[in-house]
Amino acid sequence: LDIIPNESNLFIGNSMSIRDFDSYSFRTCSSPDFNLHIAANRGASGIDGIIASAVGFGIGHKGLTTVLLGDLSALHDLNSLFLVANSTQKLIIIIVNNNGGGIFHFLPVRTQNNFEKYFATPLNINFKSAAELFRLNYSIATAKSTFTEAYQKALTSNTSTIIEVLSNRDSNHKLHQKIIKSIKNAIETQCSK
Repeated sequence: LDIIPNESNLFIGNSMSIRDFDSYSFRTCSSPDFNLHIAANRGASGIDGIIASAVGFGIGHKGLTTVLLGDLSALHDLNSLFLVANSTQKLIIIIVNNNGGGIFHFLPVRTQNNFEKYFATPLNINFKSAAELFRLNYSIATAKSTFTEAYQKALTSNTSTIIEVLSNRDSNHKLHQKIIKSIKNAIETQCSK
C-alpha cells in the first residue's frame, strides 16, 4: 500500500486477491492525511466483471484506480479491457498470474484426483497480447523490485497499464502456511508470558 498514491482508488478482485489484502495488507505510513478509496464486488460467479466494475469505480471517483485481481478473473472479463482503453480515468491493472485458481490449494479438494484439471484449471497464458490488442502499456514482474519499478513507471504514463505478476500456486500455499505458523507461534509465545 505504501506505493499507491494518496487520494487514488484501489479495486480488489475476489478469491486470493481480496483474502490476501484482508489478511496481510497494512500501511506502514500512518499519516492521517492519507486517503485511499477501496472497493470490491462479487460477480455472479464470484470473479466476473471485476475490470468493468473497476472502470466504473475510477470514473465515479474521478481518479487513478489500481486494480488487483487474479488471472482467472482477468480472463473472465477480458473484453472489459476495451473499457479500460477508452476510460477517462487511468487504471493500473495488476494481474497475479498463478496459472489458475490458487484459492483451491487451500481447500481439502487439493488432494483429489484431477485437481489440476477441474479445480486449479491452469491457463498457460500471459496477458501481453491482450494489452497490445487494446493499446495498453504492459509490464511483467517476477520480484518485488521489478513490480515496484513497473508500478512507478505506470504512474507516470498517460496510458493505462497491465502489470502481470508471475506467481506459483504451490509456493504461494507454502508461504501462507509459513506465515500462519509464524503468527500462531507468536500468539502462543505471547499468551504463555
